[in-house]
Amino acid sequence: MNQQHIRTLIACKRELCERLSLTQVLVILQSEFVLDGVQIQEIKAKPTPFSRNETFIDTLTSEGQSNAFRALLNALRQSNQPYLADLLEAKARETVATPSSSAAATVTAATVDYQHDYEKLKDEALPEAVRMAIQESVPSLMNTIADASPVIEYMREKDALNDTNVASLREMRPNQSAIVQELMHILQYSSVHDFVRFIEALNSNNLRHAKSPFKSILGKRFDLDSTVVIF
Repeated sequence: MNQQHIRTLIACKRELCERLSLTQVLVILQSEFVLDGVQIQEIKAKPTPFSRNETFIDTLTSEGQSNAFRALLNALRQSNQPYLADLLEAKARETVATPSSSAAATVTAATVDYQHDYEKLKDEALPEAVRMAIQESVPSLMNTIADASPVIEYMREKDALNDTNVASLREMRPNQSAIVQELMHILQYSSVHDFVRFIEALNSNNLRHAKSPFKSILGKRFDLDSTVVIF
């Protein structure tokens, strides 16, 4: 799979994870030799629809053949999901039109006052440094957050988790470690708005100590104690 198509899938990853109906897509892609049996079993072994979709996309972007993107578009249309195929094609056209220097996910210095710019933050993708920090923080958070329910509820109320996300997380009860791990997977491909709401949820539920791994990883680039988020 070429870099343009990889960037397209990464840019659309959250929406695909939330909306993709995977069963028939897997059948079609296996019949076209885009995915093999081992890859499909690894995808199906994941515990939730979101994590199965995430693993599917990761497999395509890391191991996908040169025809994988076009095969995915065809599979989406054959499985009555043309809106997702249209989304990917539109994003691919944007990727072509965008100069490579600006298309790369680089972290730039910017300050966002999130007390006034919540709507703007919904359209801001997380910088790569923050995404990596989320990934690296998972083991620590699994040991730190004994009950993620208040965090999830706060984020739902603040429009940082949709109903599909919440239902998927609730299905995993009472396994709190699995819930925290899945929440971090969702957050990793979310917006700046959603990450800010997550930090707020920790602050408002006596879980300030849970921010420690983010502080140690991100350092001064991300001020988690003020009303200003710095990238």
